[in-house]
Amino acid sequence: MFVPLMYHLVDDRVEHPMSVPQDAFRRQLDWLGASGVTVLTVDRAVAALDNPGEVTEGVVLTFDDGYLNTVTTVREMLDERGLHAVMAVCGSYLDPATTPADIPHASREFASAQDVRDWLAAGHDVAGHSYTHPRLTTLDRRDLEAEVDLDLEAVEAATGRRPTTFCYPFGKADAAVREVVGQRYRHAFVTDGGSWPDPTHPLAMRRLEVRPAWDLGTFRAEVGRALEACRRQAPAATTRSS
Repeated sequence: MFVPLMYHLVDDRVEHPMSVPQDAFRRQLDWLGASGVTVLTVDRAVAALDNPGEVTEGVVLTFDDGYLNTVTTVREMLDERGLHAVMAVCGSYLDPATTPADIPHASREFASAQDVRDWLAAGHDVAGHSYTHPRLTTLDRRDLEAEVDLDLEAVEAATGRRPTTFCYPFGKADAAVREVVGQRYRHAFVTDGGSWPDPTHPLAMRRLEVRPAWDLGTFRAEVGRALEACRRQAPAATTRSS
């Protein structure tokens, strides 16, 4: 059982509802280390889901949209502490020539293909996030499949690695979206609805969005509540999957 923590930017230059201050992020990482909460790689976390007898508790750090800030600012803080994270990448953002002119983000500074390769070489992970970051629930089947497939192809071409985890843009997924994603990925994260990760809901794993306004006390409390919710859910999940 684990709690996926969702971040976007960790950037003091950007004031935005999805940009966590750098000092706040440092304090969060230091508290995780001091408190004994294990920061899991996404591979280790989801492997535990596939093996219900394995007890694995901790958090997974996820960073959406593939910002350059994740590879520079965030990676330095993680590497200093020997921690790992997963970055969800939009395939069209890997090259300025393919990045859409109108994007719903606070920054246009995205990681290049080489930046993502450097991120992977440092021991971190990547996930799919769609090609151009649309609301997947609004697309017809053809466009939905294109968004998922083009992203998967772009990330694999850039890195030589085929991701197995997907983060839904805007955190939303209905049955049609889960079906398409599930044909290509083993696990997927939502922020709207879903359940805390368990073997019975691999394509609707809930994440805890870390908000810029949280002080360290709020962060501790929110992570603690989420972990406790996972513990309460775990016996029921094990029963259903047995």
